[in-house]
Amino acid sequence: MAGGPCPPADCPAKGNLVCVLPHIVVPWMKLPLQVTFVEQSTCRNYQRKGWTGQQLRFAHSTLHGHALAGEERFAVEWHKEDDSVWYEVYTVSRPATPLAAISYPVIRLLQKRFASDSFQALRTIAAR
Repeated sequence: MAGGPCPPADCPAKGNLVCVLPHIVVPWMKLPLQVTFVEQSTCRNYQRKGWTGQQLRFAHSTLHGHALAGEERFAVEWHKEDDSVWYEVYTVSRPATPLAAISYPVIRLLQKRFASDSFQALRTIAAR
């Protein structure tokens, strides 16, 4: 992560629009999102944090047409002292359509699978 958590072209930017095409429930499903929060910083042993390293945090919110109403927040931290990488995904959502309400237990399982899959992807990247 030298030079910053990620190159500017690869980082999310507030206001960016994203459309996820899951191809799981119905093949034409589109899940529109907008990045609502981005924070990148370098921490240098602040007493409050107690570590040196870099962090990237961002969140996106669902837009009209998404099956859910809510937000997902992602946080990645690199701790220089032990070269560890910390990752967190936090999701708050509720059904926004009748189909989502009926299938909400399955949707929750898919959200948990996404968190696990994204953790494995980051773990692979961090191991390089």
